Amino acid sequence: MSTTRDWSFSQLTEELISILRERYPNGLTTSIAPPKTTPVPQEGELKLIFGVLKSPNDPSKGWTLLKAKATDTLGSLQFHDRCIIAFTLEDPAASNEKDTFPVIFPMLEDE
Repeated sequence: MSTTRDWSFSQLTEELISILRERYPNGLTTSIAPPKTTPVPQEGELKLIFGVLKSPNDPSKGWTLLKAKATDTLGSLQFHDRCIIAFTLEDPAASNEKDTFPVIFPMLEDE
């Protein structure tokens, strides 16, 4: 997906949800046990929560919630090309007070 630094987080959210709906029509399934499938929301039903690495060079230190407003842009938050931003679907039943969320970061295994 190509984006520009002037995209708002609301534009980014709409684009991501559209791609998820297209690629995963039966929902997203976790790779951790036990597998859980989450339906991809329809337009306007749910929002995404974004996170950034606590340490840009060390994914093992975890992720933290990005407190971006819908009107904030990637440029206004000083994101640069090829930075890593994670996302998760907001769970309306859960508390939104969490400062972190889990991210499964792909790792290359030794052959």
